[in-house]
Amino acid sequence: MDKRVDAKKTVRILGNIVTVIAIVFIAVRLYRMRVDLSVLGTGKTIAVLALAFVFQLLLVILSSIPWITIVNALSGKRIRIRESLPVFTKANLYKYIPGNVFQYVGRNRLAVEKEISHVDVATATVIDTLFQLCLYLVLSLMMLGDKIVTVAGRYVHNVIVGLIVIAVVASAAVIIVILVVGRRAREYAMRYRDTLSSGGLRMISRSFAITAGNCILSAVEYFICIMLVFGDEVGTGKLIMLTGAYLFAWIIGFVTPGAPGGIGVREAVMLLVCTSVNEDLVMIFVLLMRLGSVAADIAAGIIGEIVQKSCLKAKPA
Repeated sequence: MDKRVDAKKTVRILGNIVTVIAIVFIAVRLYRMRVDLSVLGTGKTIAVLALAFVFQLLLVILSSIPWITIVNALSGKRIRIRESLPVFTKANLYKYIPGNVFQYVGRNRLAVEKEISHVDVATATVIDTLFQLCLYLVLSLMMLGDKIVTVAGRYVHNVIVGLIVIAVVASAAVIIVILVVGRRAREYAMRYRDTLSSGGLRMISRSFAITAGNCILSAVEYFICIMLVFGDEVGTGKLIMLTGAYLFAWIIGFVTPGAPGGIGVREAVMLLVCTSVNEDLVMIFVLLMRLGSVAADIAAGIIGEIVQKSCLKAKPA
C-alpha cells in the first residue's frame, strides 16, 4: 500500500514539473507570436477571440469523454469523467513541449492514479487518437476538394517522414510492451476480445460517435470564425475550403516530428490554400485562433486542477 502511495506522489511531482515546463514553452510561444495588440482593437476581432476561446475550452473538456470511455471499456473499470478530467487537461498542456508526444504519454498518469493497467490506458489513447485523425482526414477531404492535391503535394515529405517516425516509435513501443508484459500479452489479447464481445464494442462505438461530434464542432468553430474575420472577402465555397485547410493542417502538424502543437504548420497551409485572398486576414485569423486555443488550454488546466481538489475534498477521511 505504501509503495502505491509513494508511486502516486512521485508521478504527481513529475507531472507538476512537466506542467511547469509546458507553461514555460507556452510563454515562449506567446513571446514568439509578437502579438500586435492593435489587432484586438476592434469589436469583431475581440468577438472572434472570445468565440475561439469558448469553443476550444468546450472541446478540450468534451474530448476527455471519448478517451475515458475507451479506457473504461478496455479496463472494465468505471472511472468517472470528473476523475479523469484533471489528468486529461494537464496532459493536454504537454503538447506545447517539443516532440509532439508528451500530451499522449501524460495521460498514463491515470494508470497510477486509478491503479489500472498502463497498457489499457496507452491502448485507449492510441484508439482515441486514431479516431480523431481519421475523422479530421475525412472532413478535410470533403471540404478541400481538389485543393487537397496541392496541399498534400507540398507536405508529402513531412507526411512520409512523420509516418516513418510514428512507425518506428510504434514498433519500439510494441517491443517494450512485449518485453514488459511478456507472457501476459496473450492474456491482454483474450481480455480485449472478451471485452469487445460483452458490451465493450458498444462503448467504443459511442466513443467514436462523440469524437465525430467533437470534430464537427471544431469545423463549425473554424467556419464561423473564418466567416467573421473575412466577412465579404470570400464566398461560402471558399470559406468551406479554408475550414478544410485548417483541419488538414492539424493532420500535417500531427505527423510533423518535433512540431509542438503544429506550430507554424497551420499558418503555412492556410497561406498555401489562400493564395487569392487577403494575406493579412489569414494571419489575423490564425493569430486569433492561436491565442484563443492557448488561453483555452490554460483555462482547461485550471478547471482540471479545481475539479481534482474538489474530488479530494469529497473523499471520506
